[in-house]
Amino acid sequence: MLAPGLSLSSFTLPLFEGLHDSTALTQVAMLDIGNAPISLVGAYILAYLYSSDSDATLDCKKLAKSVLRTIPIMVYIVTIVLNVSKISYPPFVLNVASNIAKANMPCSFLMLGVALEFHFGREELLDLGKLLLLRYACGICVGLLLSYVLPVDPVTRFVIAVGLVAPLPLSSITYTKQFHYKMELPAAFANTTVLFSFFSAIFLYKILM
Repeated sequence: MLAPGLSLSSFTLPLFEGLHDSTALTQVAMLDIGNAPISLVGAYILAYLYSSDSDATLDCKKLAKSVLRTIPIMVYIVTIVLNVSKISYPPFVLNVASNIAKANMPCSFLMLGVALEFHFGREELLDLGKLLLLRYACGICVGLLLSYVLPVDPVTRFVIAVGLVAPLPLSSITYTKQFHYKMELPAAFANTTVLFSFFSAIFLYKILM
């Protein structure tokens, strides 16, 4: 549950908002559209299957209802329908959404801090190390490979590389609580990935830009 998905809206979007123009933000948003099913649906399935409350069978109807009722998925569906219909959101809606979005990152880090825990045993530390190695070794290697193989401009290469080393999505923390897992390890992992992602982004910037 802690392996799939990327926190692009809380980390990567604010990063590129301060570094590049709207083209890079559009590319990050497109990456986030592909990431959403993994972060929201994939992590939910894993959390459900390995939960002590589960009977090891997946109720597709219940899953579909849970996913379709989440605000991000509802917004994605409505936005895609409007886009296909060539209808734009009214300026008032965009202004309200923009103001709400400004609180996204502070609220995200506040939620992480509430569940933060540093006291772990040897087994938990080993699990934390394995998860970090899996995410960042794969993310950096695949990101660099795609950056050099794909015929794209430097900014797009940087978007791809940094997007693949984004922190843990906060949906994983939500599912941890929903399915009665222990909160300590996921919260610590989420906080640690923020630091690792920050330094990984600096490393990739030096290489690609």
